[in-house]
Amino acid sequence: MTSDVMVPSRVGRQCPRRASMDRFGRRRTDALSLENSRRNVCCAAGRGAWLGARQEEVLVKTATHKQWLVVTAIVIGAFGPVFSLGTTPSTASLARLTLDLLDWPIDGATTFAHRDTRFLTALTGGFLFGWGVMVWCLRAWVFDRAPDAVRRAVLVGLCGWFVLDSAGSMAAGVASNVVFNAIVLATAAGPLWIAASDAADRGTRAA
Repeated sequence: MTSDVMVPSRVGRQCPRRASMDRFGRRRTDALSLENSRRNVCCAAGRGAWLGARQEEVLVKTATHKQWLVVTAIVIGAFGPVFSLGTTPSTASLARLTLDLLDWPIDGATTFAHRDTRFLTALTGGFLFGWGVMVWCLRAWVFDRAPDAVRRAVLVGLCGWFVLDSAGSMAAGVASNVVFNAIVLATAAGPLWIAASDAADRGTRAA
């Protein structure tokens, strides 16, 4: 704090001169600086806590995605052996029941008597089992390096299957399979719909 005071000059005139800051002014300035420093420290600590909580939330959601990929792999791959059993008449009971269920209502009209049907179910079983194994391997070998890329790749694959399979079912006159496809898609995708960072942001805003 400074003030202008009039002091006599050698020629008899008065001229302004800067008076030095008094002790009270210096103490006041020091108090304001200390208060500002405290506020800066508090802001930095608050931001650090927020970033720490958000990072922890992202890690939790990422771990949830990795765990759910086990469910995804099993849901997809489990249909492989089921349909592969339909390749021979002696083991086709489970495959026939599954196909009859998808073509609701269950009426026992579905058969695997034709050779082409058994061949097609062999191809279907192999593709589904291989797809499930691939998801499992992505989880085990790739997910830790690129979690969000794996999540998006699996999710896009599921959506592609749902669209084409459902469209084919509608064209074949088996509209009931679209409902079952939606259930399988919802189960296999689970929390994969939401990225870990988006989920963390929602959780932070809710808190």
